[in-house]
Amino acid sequence: KELPFKTFSEVVEAVLEGRADYGVLPIQNTSTGNILDVERLLENNKVYIVGEEIVEVVHYLLGLGEISDIDTVYSHVQGFLQSKDFLKEHNFKEVPYFNTAISAKFVAESGDKSLGAIANRRAAEVYGLKVLASRVNFNEDNYTRFIIVSSGANFSEDCNKVSVQVILEDKEGSLFKIIKSIAENRLNKVKIASRPIIGKPFEYIFSIDFNGNVKDKNVKMALREIKEQSILMNFKGNYKEVKGK
Repeated sequence: KELPFKTFSEVVEAVLEGRADYGVLPIQNTSTGNILDVERLLENNKVYIVGEEIVEVVHYLLGLGEISDIDTVYSHVQGFLQSKDFLKEHNFKEVPYFNTAISAKFVAESGDKSLGAIANRRAAEVYGLKVLASRVNFNEDNYTRFIIVSSGANFSEDCNKVSVQVILEDKEGSLFKIIKSIAENRLNKVKIASRPIIGKPFEYIFSIDFNGNVKDKNVKMALREIKEQSILMNFKGNYKEVKGK
């Protein structure tokens, strides 16, 4: 059974409280980069990544009338960012909303032709809206990586990607040592990204993904070395990698 939620935090809460076995969250987009809200939810909650999927995201302007009727558009902030060039061409008021599907639902239920939504074509079909403009995302190769999270980690034999979060000492070579551990254990680094730590100005936490299975000797060695070289290491999961499109 699928359960809809308005916010990313509600998804995580449902998993932690046992109301949902798994949660699906967007974590990275080819147009706008990492989704910080989700990275921080992983940082602050004991949920683990157990799978991933890459989905093409195509945005449309939806409404009840014509494009000339629209003066206010609703969407998730990511919908706005991924459609920024199209929106610059119009003088719409942008109103951030819970997500793109709920934005479409809101517009449909409003009965107001002056409101529009940035969402996908499926939302138009479900809520009875017109497609007023197609493929409004500025990047034609617009893909989002979604992660599947659970309250427990997965350690199956086919897992080949590891995710960790680390906080490092603010000194020369600290990040280099982490990268060196991954390389010297013959592991392929897939991603590294930094973001500010809330409440600690100009201090950063790093999200790092690399290939491997936690049962392998070289992965165990790399994780041990990373932990020793970090102020804090959060193991966030071992799962099967889905290659980019």
